[in-house]
Amino acid sequence: MSQSFIALSILIIVYAIIISEKIHRTIIALVGGILMICLGVLNQEEALHHIDFNTLGFLIGMMVFILDRWGIEIDNTSHSLDECIAFCFC
Repeated sequence: MSQSFIALSILIIVYAIIISEKIHRTIIALVGGILMICLGVLNQEEALHHIDFNTLGFLIGMMVFILDRWGIEIDNTSHSLDECIAFCFC
């Protein structure tokens, strides 16, 4: 099988599962990405190269900004940063 066919098959299956809402979209997106690497469509370096860290930084910054606007303080005594980020994703 060609890599294009494998990639397209994974994409269609992932989108179908996301649309059906049977599995959380974050989990199925991660599974789809892992399948792409495990089946040889991408190697780890190519996959890392395609991550847009500017967008991730922007999203994390917005989460911290929203937490501040809601009055949720990020300090070591009440909440860890991991708990606050997890709160934003739920």
